[in-house]
Amino acid sequence: MNNTILNKVWNCSAVLWFVAMFFSIATALGQGGINTTKIKDGSVPNSEVTASKTAVLELESVNKGFLLPRLTNSQRNAISIADKERGNGLTIYNIDTDCVNYWSKKSSRWLSLCGTLPPATVDIVDCTNIYLETGSNVKKLKQGEYLKDTDLLYMTVTVKEAGTYNISARTDNGYSFSRSGTFNTTGVFTISLEGIGTPLAANETIGDLVKFTINGTENTVCNSFRILVESSALDFTIVSQDIEASWKAYIGVPLTAAKNTIKVKVNVTNKGYWQIASEPSVVNGMSFSGSGVFNSAGEHEIELIGQGTPKAHTPSNQPTQFSFKTNSTTGDNPTFKLKVHVLPVDFEMVCDNAAYPVEFRGEYKQDTEINRNNAILLPIKVKAPGVVPEMTLNGKLIGNGINVDIKYVAKDVTLTFNSARNDIQYVAFYPEKTQIIQKGVTSIKFTGITPASAKWCGDVFPEIKVVEQLVRYSVQCSSIVVNGNYLVNTDISQNSISLKINVDYPGAYSISTNTLNEVSFSASGTFDRAGQHVVELKPSGNYKQGGRLTYMISTDSQSGNTVCSTTVNVVNRDIVVLTLGHVNYGASPSGNTYAGSAILNSVKNFSPNGIVNVNSIRVLTTGYQGEHLRNYIINNKVDIILNVIGYNANQATLSVFDWFVKTEKGVLIINDENTVHTSSKQFIESLTGQSVGSASGKFTMINPVLNSAKDESIIKGPFGDLEGKYIGNDATNGWYFDGVSNNSQLTPLIARNDGSGAIWGLKHKSLGFAFFGDGGWIVGTMTNTNTSIWPSKYTADGTPIAKPYDRGSQVYNSVLYANLMAWAIEYVKVNKPIK
Repeated sequence: MNNTILNKVWNCSAVLWFVAMFFSIATALGQGGINTTKIKDGSVPNSEVTASKTAVLELESVNKGFLLPRLTNSQRNAISIADKERGNGLTIYNIDTDCVNYWSKKSSRWLSLCGTLPPATVDIVDCTNIYLETGSNVKKLKQGEYLKDTDLLYMTVTVKEAGTYNISARTDNGYSFSRSGTFNTTGVFTISLEGIGTPLAANETIGDLVKFTINGTENTVCNSFRILVESSALDFTIVSQDIEASWKAYIGVPLTAAKNTIKVKVNVTNKGYWQIASEPSVVNGMSFSGSGVFNSAGEHEIELIGQGTPKAHTPSNQPTQFSFKTNSTTGDNPTFKLKVHVLPVDFEMVCDNAAYPVEFRGEYKQDTEINRNNAILLPIKVKAPGVVPEMTLNGKLIGNGINVDIKYVAKDVTLTFNSARNDIQYVAFYPEKTQIIQKGVTSIKFTGITPASAKWCGDVFPEIKVVEQLVRYSVQCSSIVVNGNYLVNTDISQNSISLKINVDYPGAYSISTNTLNEVSFSASGTFDRAGQHVVELKPSGNYKQGGRLTYMISTDSQSGNTVCSTTVNVVNRDIVVLTLGHVNYGASPSGNTYAGSAILNSVKNFSPNGIVNVNSIRVLTTGYQGEHLRNYIINNKVDIILNVIGYNANQATLSVFDWFVKTEKGVLIINDENTVHTSSKQFIESLTGQSVGSASGKFTMINPVLNSAKDESIIKGPFGDLEGKYIGNDATNGWYFDGVSNNSQLTPLIARNDGSGAIWGLKHKSLGFAFFGDGGWIVGTMTNTNTSIWPSKYTADGTPIAKPYDRGSQVYNSVLYANLMAWAIEYVKVNKPIK
């Protein structure tokens, strides 16, 4: 059937099939009326609900198909189509031919939608009526002669079902017969199968057995038909003597027709099909053979092709030798032998070649396992291919005091030539055994390879750098403990933040916080084992302000930087001030409008957010002397003592003063006037161990600040700079020391206004002590304007200010007082422990 006919069959078949399918389904779904149906599975969103106007039935899906009944040929043929009209277009899926079939009324048969007729059903009529026609009277073939178009095999067949056919007759002697086509009708036909090929061997007695196949199925009925092959009476002799192959063979490398052949000269007496093969057929994994046809007598050169794979190396003086047999009528044993040299496997390392570097696979870390993931790919130059049973790389684990053997092995390595890569191939070496890289190992250095013939690269062979295994740990954020009290300007070196640490891998660690309010926390050291540890973060710096501070804790763990947070509550210190004497001249426990209380109680001046940061200031007063005073100071945790007019210390109290200043690190401020009490002079000299000279009641109403004291914090303080300023006496009660400059422990601050060098105000250079020569220099109010008494003045919010005073001067007593208290509080914060 030509292509035009096939296309017509296909087009007509397709139309009939679709018409029949829709017509049949419409009949099932519509009963008597005009109905159209649409079946949908919902896989197409927003589609039409009704069928197309041109369709009786519409099926809709994007992930499902339409399944036809699936039948075999026999099941299909068993369908009885009595009503040819209504059965026209009946459709099934043929599972034998893997194609859709439909019944055609016009053809009165099943047709295929695959574009061809279905295979015909054919049987051979008579196995004894199969015969060979050679175009001559001889009904047999001849050895070595190609089959011609006149060499035909005839048979009679019965066609039970028309269709396509492919019939073949095969032998095992180099030739066969076949024919294909189409039987358009049933019946009995005689057909001829065309021959092809060349009979290789003679078979004059029983002949070559022929096997028949019809449409892919072997015929088992006609299984004894044979074809005789007449001998060609081939006769030839070998001219060549012993031959040595011009090429080299390699262990494990298969011989090929392109490279491994030998040329042999022969002298042909009678032409025909020839065969020569090594005998025994295989030696050292190799064989040689050849065949062909001598079409003329005389001398010929033939080619024998090597096959197989050399198995073993043969020494140069003992090559592999082959004998041969032929199909020549003069004898089977030629007089020549073939010698083939099989070279041993040979290779060398490729050293320091950027195009073919050594490749190291996997990770190499301390305290980790070396296993098959840690392969080494080594470039090898193949000089003679073959199989190497074992290759070994020998090396050492190197570190501080560490020198441990390590071995990498490659087994049963097949080396092959590869001209595209300059005969270089990579060989994978694997650790001989699982091995731990212990802590301290820094590199793996290789020292040699076996077999030694590979020529070791020496120092140019790269080392493997071993990565140091760094510490891994995590912080239990929920277990953080803040230890100690945190006060402004207070030593916190004994405080800490405690952390519970889960250590996965030990090693050196560093943990720290951010810096807040000039303070940070940190710790460093070494975890000597895995498991739980407690780390104390120690502070650095001192707090300058109070408040709740949230610290972020960061680690150097290699398993991830664990970040936790914790809060430190920094409080300003509570200060206790004790006034000894008249409270109006110092500070009052109940507070009043006098400068000493008003300035001290101002939140602008002294408070958590004031100019001087304190949590609170509590003022006390008492008339106790001696040990009673000591107990009072201890019990009330007194920080600062103001000794003003109205309190004269006895000898026992002077001892308490000395203890308070030297031992308790408190601040003592003595304001004495008029006739300086012997006790004041005595205390100063006892405290310093040096004389302060004589005391004098000769006074001036205003007293200048010494230029030498301009940088002292009492003079240049947070409430004002008193350089070049004056401090006033309250009335005519000033008192002075005239030998202070000779006392190395004291710092003169304020002098008498006559240039005599007499000192009105002084402080100790290292201890918390100050003296001022007027018992009432602090006193004053907001509104008093008298220019000879109450020299302190302040504003409504407690801000200390200058007061107009004697002879048009300005005195800064309230500023001095505020600076003095700021100095005293700072001294206490730094030096006096909290009890």
